Amino acid sequence: MTAKSETLKMTLGQDGGAASLTTTQKAGIFRRAMEEMRDHLELVHVGFQRTDPNATFLIEGLVGIYEAMLRDFVVHGVPTNVGSREHVEARFPSLTDDQKETLIDFFADRPDWRGRSLDKAACDLRASGVCETADNLYIARKVNLEGRLAAALEYRRRLVDPATMWTGMIDDRAASGPMPFAAVAAVPAAVATTAPPPESQVAEPWASMTPTQAAERFIADNPKIVGDARRKARWTAKTRTQFLSAARLLEKSYGARPIRLVVRKDVARLNEHFSRLPVSHHKSRRHDAMSLEEICREAEAEIKTGARDPETIGLQSTSTNRHFLFLKELMAWVGKQVDGVTAIDWSDFLYEDDRDAREQRDAYTEEEGRRLFRLPIWTGSRSLGRRLEQGTEIWHDAGFWVLPIAWYTGCRREEICQLTLDDIGQEDGVWFFTITDENGGHVKNRAAVRLVPFADELMRLGLPDYVKALRAAGETMLFP
Repeated sequence: MTAKSETLKMTLGQDGGAASLTTTQKAGIFRRAMEEMRDHLELVHVGFQRTDPNATFLIEGLVGIYEAMLRDFVVHGVPTNVGSREHVEARFPSLTDDQKETLIDFFADRPDWRGRSLDKAACDLRASGVCETADNLYIARKVNLEGRLAAALEYRRRLVDPATMWTGMIDDRAASGPMPFAAVAAVPAAVATTAPPPESQVAEPWASMTPTQAAERFIADNPKIVGDARRKARWTAKTRTQFLSAARLLEKSYGARPIRLVVRKDVARLNEHFSRLPVSHHKSRRHDAMSLEEICREAEAEIKTGARDPETIGLQSTSTNRHFLFLKELMAWVGKQVDGVTAIDWSDFLYEDDRDAREQRDAYTEEEGRRLFRLPIWTGSRSLGRRLEQGTEIWHDAGFWVLPIAWYTGCRREEICQLTLDDIGQEDGVWFFTITDENGGHVKNRAAVRLVPFADELMRLGLPDYVKALRAAGETMLFP
């Protein structure tokens, strides 16, 4: 604002001249762009259906990419570094890693896309009989992008209710061709007894916001969750990841439908999936493109062939409770943004867990520890890239140190891996770890802040020498 103060001052004093493009001309560009985008998505969707069993998941992912990309271009414009990794990481945090890579690859294959978007705008101007000026070019491109965005938003609605596009075209208003998206959304359906609020009463982005998109918006709109340089975050990075995971699981059970339409039967369906999911779900990247039902069926087939132990099926109550409590908070927040969200009694899906926390995981036996530390990582590996093959080389890095520290101190993995060199102290000849939430670390609760001395075996293995070497090298983390 300061840098542009003179321009702003001049602009405030202007009455505003008439735009070169009339509303009718812009509507024509909008309509053509929307129709082209509709046809493109239709063609791609049918292609997915012919060739891939995960067609629904693929088209939902593609529409998600288009929504994020086009909305950003409409609001912020098309930057000179469009499609670069820096641009994608900065502007599209809501996309998954796979979606980001798809977007980066798309622009890598089309390095002239930015110029071509202006060429398309020039064609739209000629079709509208408007002279080509710099302002007109950028206005035409913006309207074109708005039309394509409207088509992407409409297509997401069509994935939820395939009749959405056509219900508004059954009267005389369809005589002049497909209506703009806003007009279609405003036409009431034939039956309106117990249906949710008409689309026209719910504004975007809430009208079509999926569970995953809502979870990302929730985090972005709640600064206490993330914190900043001076104020501690309410949630750790791990908690935020678990929150997003709960939303993704709901979406993979429920489909990429608007979260505002979630009702009890959808939660019951998710709960049923939890009882059939393998405990190793989503450990394989293959699961990313599969619905929960597909993952469940695959696990059931593996049990029949003997490839899977039946004991590995079904999530523990601690996991399902965590997912449902996160979803309860998310749905309560959505209900504050949108009218008509159905109230759900989440207590019906929360299971009592009366186990002692210390008994929820079996401790390793001494013999299991002996077998563990006989692995080549600690006795001699073939190479750095083949640490589990027997050889003569030993590397003293995180792979070597984390498990011995955990074994001899009882510290949690996260506590160990986040240690800085400032967290390592020595007093009266005794070396110790400081387990704290300072220096960017996190602990489970206040009681978890403590001093932990080095065990004799860690001293014998040379952990103090490792710490000294890192300090001499100018490092700050215990495991850089």
